[in-house]
Amino acid sequence: MLVKKSLCFCIKPLLIYNNYKLRLYKINLNFKEYNNSTEIQKKKKMIKINLSFF
Repeated sequence: MLVKKSLCFCIKPLLIYNNYKLRLYKINLNFKEYNNSTEIQKKKKMIKINLSFF
Protein backbone atom coordinates (compact mmCIF):
# COMPACT_ATOMS: atom_id res chain seq x y z
CA MET A 1 0.00 0.00 0.00
CA LEU A 2 2.75 2.41 0.98
CA VAL A 3 4.82 1.56 -2.09
CA LYS A 4 1.81 2.08 -4.35
CA LYS A 5 1.14 5.46 -2.78
CA SER A 6 4.71 6.66 -3.21
CA LEU A 7 4.71 5.44 -6.82
CA CYS A 8 1.59 7.45 -7.47
CA PHE A 9 3.28 10.39 -5.88
CA CYS A 10 6.19 10.06 -8.28
CA ILE A 11 4.17 9.49 -11.42
CA LYS A 12 1.68 12.31 -10.98
CA PRO A 13 4.16 15.22 -11.12
CA LEU A 14 5.76 13.57 -14.14
CA LEU A 15 2.42 13.40 -15.89
CA ILE A 16 1.71 17.02 -15.08
CA TYR A 17 5.15 17.97 -16.33
CA ASN A 18 4.72 16.01 -19.56
CA ASN A 19 1.32 17.57 -20.10
CA TYR A 20 2.84 20.99 -19.62
CA LYS A 21 5.64 20.26 -22.08
CA LEU A 22 3.16 18.92 -24.60
CA ARG A 23 1.05 22.02 -24.28
CA LEU A 24 4.11 24.22 -24.73
CA TYR A 25 5.09 22.19 -27.77
CA LYS A 26 1.62 22.59 -29.27
CA ILE A 27 1.67 26.34 -28.64
CA ASN A 28 5.07 26.50 -30.26
CA LEU A 29 3.84 24.57 -33.28
CA ASN A 30 0.81 26.80 -33.64
CA PHE A 31 3.00 29.84 -33.40
CA LYS A 32 5.31 28.51 -36.11
CA GLU A 33 2.35 27.75 -38.35
CA TYR A 34 0.98 31.23 -37.73
CA ASN A 35 4.34 32.75 -38.57
CA ASN A 36 4.56 30.70 -41.73
CA SER A 37 1.09 31.72 -42.82
CA THR A 38 1.85 35.40 -42.23
CA GLU A 39 5.06 35.00 -44.22
CA ILE A 40 3.12 33.44 -47.08
CA GLN A 41 0.57 36.23 -46.86
CA LYS A 42 3.32 38.84 -47.01
CA LYS A 43 4.82 37.14 -50.06
CA LYS A 44 1.43 37.05 -51.75
CA LYS A 45 1.00 40.75 -51.07
CA MET A 46 4.44 41.44 -52.48
CA ILE A 47 3.60 39.45 -55.60
CA LYS A 48 0.33 41.35 -55.98
CA ILE A 49 2.13 44.66 -55.59
CA ASN A 50 4.74 43.61 -58.14
CA LEU A 51 2.04 42.53 -60.56
CA SER A 52 0.15 45.77 -60.17
CA PHE A 53 3.23 47.71 -61.27
CA PHE A 54 3.21 46.12 -64.71
